[in-house]
Amino acid sequence: MPRVGRPLPPTARGPLRRSEGSVSAGARRKLCEVHDSHRSTIAAEGLRRTAAMYAIEKAVRGEPPDVRLAVRQQSRNESHPLPWA
Repeated sequence: MPRVGRPLPPTARGPLRRSEGSVSAGARRKLCEVHDSHRSTIAAEGLRRTAAMYAIEKAVRGEPPDVRLAVRQQSRNESHPLPWA
């Protein structure tokens, strides 16, 4: 895995970029580590929000972009808005 701060190697189709999914997965793993080692309430909340985000994305998988956007925007109006929406 590349070191933080260094650009990823280019590919034949252009520069290689990490997807939002891989960034979210990395953040979730770190939250799991912190929660497991310290029982942090902040990490637990982060895990709860991440799980909610994954559930929403699973529900809208395969839907047209306008439907996915509407569902994501609706989630913003709930009592615990998701940061990516």
